[in-house]
Amino acid sequence: MYAITSILLPVDFSDVAKNAFRYAAGIAAKTGADLNLLYCIPDSSNDDSPFLIVPYADRLKAAKQDMDKFLYGERQWAMENGITLPSINTKVKGDTLKVAVEKLVSSQEINLLVMGTKGRKNEWEKVLGSKTSYLINQAPCPVLVVPADAQYNPIQRICIATDLNDESAFEIERVDGMFTPYKPEIHFLHIRIHQDKTTNYDLNHLREAIAKKHLESTLCFAAVSNSDVVNGLFHYARKQDCQLVAMYRPEKTWLARTFKASSTRDAILKADLPLLIITNHQ
Repeated sequence: MYAITSILLPVDFSDVAKNAFRYAAGIAAKTGADLNLLYCIPDSSNDDSPFLIVPYADRLKAAKQDMDKFLYGERQWAMENGITLPSINTKVKGDTLKVAVEKLVSSQEINLLVMGTKGRKNEWEKVLGSKTSYLINQAPCPVLVVPADAQYNPIQRICIATDLNDESAFEIERVDGMFTPYKPEIHFLHIRIHQDKTTNYDLNHLREAIAKKHLESTLCFAAVSNSDVVNGLFHYARKQDCQLVAMYRPEKTWLARTFKASSTRDAILKADLPLLIITNHQ
């Protein structure tokens, strides 16, 4: 069973990180998972004085103080709002984000990585490019991207994108297992794009294949037409009042090609719903 037992949340102590923390804490409390906060110490050069080298011991001390302050503030917020927080662990590392995530996922059996993101085009490189592109493309566990304005609500409906391939059964089985405590209604959605010849037979075939899995969740199947896959996906999800959108990302497929288009990247950044990304090597 693909249960969520341990969540990793990289933080930078910003408002975006606070929002992602509250979302991750909500999931952890519902699933019984541990929540691990990770902060990676920046390079030794000080931003204000690039020629000043700050000793690692000083940077480590300051980072731990910032982490304590961040967590104290969130505990106060939880207390004031009558929210019970899950078990929380804090990690301050001198590694790069990529290395730190790899080590923690392998050593602590972390099975969900949560990332907060701003919904602005100029934030793309910070979220999916250069330094953290690894988190989306090569992360060893599912990644949940939380928009800055997405508030946590119990997950009653999930929308999953599908291209009707044979991996769909794995896709829905994993999502069903991860969110079993919520007993959500899962919408399996196919977006018809140019020259797509999807028929009702294709959807029925998928429905029959997945029915053999005997999943806990209530399942719905739909196909809509839209020239932009991601816009169509999020439009449907909002219309159906879904709290979460999920995408399975195997290599060299329809969805992988979709993510390479700059217009689609912009569409993802404009989304106001959390996005779960699962890849085939997890």
